[in-house]
Amino acid sequence: MSKWEGWQKLKMDEVAPILSTTLRLYGVHRPALRMTSYLHNFDNRMMEWRITCGGKPIGSIVVRPIGHGIRLSHITMRKQFDGRISKLARRRMNQIFLHVKYCVDREHQVGVYWQVRATDNNR
Repeated sequence: MSKWEGWQKLKMDEVAPILSTTLRLYGVHRPALRMTSYLHNFDNRMMEWRITCGGKPIGSIVVRPIGHGIRLSHITMRKQFDGRISKLARRRMNQIFLHVKYCVDREHQVGVYWQVRATDNNR
């Protein structure tokens, strides 16, 4: 199974509140980041949460509809003057993206493969 298994069945209305809550709690539990996020709608079909840390934009998380489901992706800001800040922003955006994806996976039980293991009572 792929890690995106089950995402073709999700709807934008189901995922949007989970994303907002997850990003808010990510910032609350990591006060040193001073992270804020806000929703920016391109149109009715695509949503983007823009993320800033310490007042500087580091990237965004985008939800796009594809076929019958949705696709989650992230974008890192490339317009950084210092190469070190860009590398840190890229790493931080990757961590935020994985955290958000795992929270949606856990909430809707998608992208994971659950298998019940048989127990042997004779041992």
